[in-house]
Amino acid sequence: MKELIKHTWYPIIKSKKIPSRGIVERRIFGEDYIVYRDEKKSIRIKERWCPHRGADMKKGIIKKSCIACPYHGWEFNHIDGRLEKIPSQKKTNVKLKLGEVQFYDDGHILWCYYGNGKSCAISSPVNLLEDGHVTSGMKNCKCNWKNVIENSLDASHPNFVHDKSFSDSDNTCVKIKKLDINEYGFESIVEINHKDLQELTTDVKFNFNYPNVTHIEFERSGKKFQTVVTTLPKTENETDIYWYFVQNSLKSENTIMRNIIDCVIYITMDMVLNEDIEILENLKPNFPSKLYVKADIMQNIFHYMLKYL
Repeated sequence: MKELIKHTWYPIIKSKKIPSRGIVERRIFGEDYIVYRDEKKSIRIKERWCPHRGADMKKGIIKKSCIACPYHGWEFNHIDGRLEKIPSQKKTNVKLKLGEVQFYDDGHILWCYYGNGKSCAISSPVNLLEDGHVTSGMKNCKCNWKNVIENSLDASHPNFVHDKSFSDSDNTCVKIKKLDINEYGFESIVEINHKDLQELTTDVKFNFNYPNVTHIEFERSGKKFQTVVTTLPKTENETDIYWYFVQNSLKSENTIMRNIIDCVIYITMDMVLNEDIEILENLKPNFPSKLYVKADIMQNIFHYMLKYL
C-alpha cells in the first residue's frame, strides 16, 4: 500500500500557512516532516525527528545557516541537512544528515516529492488555466485517499450529493463522450445535466494525472472554469484534500476585489466539500462494489492503474 503512493508529488501545506518565523509539522502517510523558512526566508522541508536521539525538530532553533536540535544543540545545514556542529565536541567528524524532501511552491500550495531519489524536472504538479484568478484551500477528511480521488472522478454523484449547491437530481443522465488514456493518466469529456434551464447540459473535461490529481474544466456563457482536486494521504484513514478553483473572467488587479472573490469562492468550495465529506466519511471501508455502470468508467480505470502500475 505504501509503495503505491511513492514517487510522485503531494501537496503538504498552503503557501500562506508557512510562517515567516516558526516551524510547522506535516504528516505524509504516517511519516513526519517539518516546514519552515530559514534566515533568508527560503522554504525548507526536513524530517521531524533528530537522527541523534529522536528529539522533536519542530521545537528546533532556526539559526543563520542551520537548524539546531532543542535537545543537544546539534546543528544541521539548511540547504542539504548535513550535520555541521556538535556543541559537546571540538570537532564534528560525524557524517550524519537530517533527512529532507524535494519540494515545489507554485505560490498557492507547497508540494513535496515523496519517494526515493530526485523527481523529473517539472514546471508544476498541476496545470492551471492561464490568466485566471486562482483560489486554493484545504479540507481534512477521515477517509482513505483513494476514496477522495474516486469521488473526484465520479461524474454522476453531483446530481445527488450537490443537489442543493449546483446540480439537478431530477435530470440525472451522464454521458461519457470521449475517453483517452495517456502515459500520465487519462482525459475524458462528460456531458452532465445541471439546473440552468438556458443550458440543459454542460460538457465537462476531466484530466486525471496518476495517482492523485484530478483537473475538472468546463465553460459556461464564454467563461472558463477549472477545479483541481488533489490529496495528501496522512494515514490509512485520514486525508487532507487540497483544491484550486480558477476562473479566467474573475482576474482583478484590485486587492480588495481579489479578497472578496477569494472569500466567495472559498465559502462555496467549503460547502461543496462538506457535502462530499459527509458521504466519504461514512462509506463502508474496503467495500467491494457488486456492479459497475458506464458512468463509473473513470473510477474503474483509476483502480486498474492502482493495481497494475
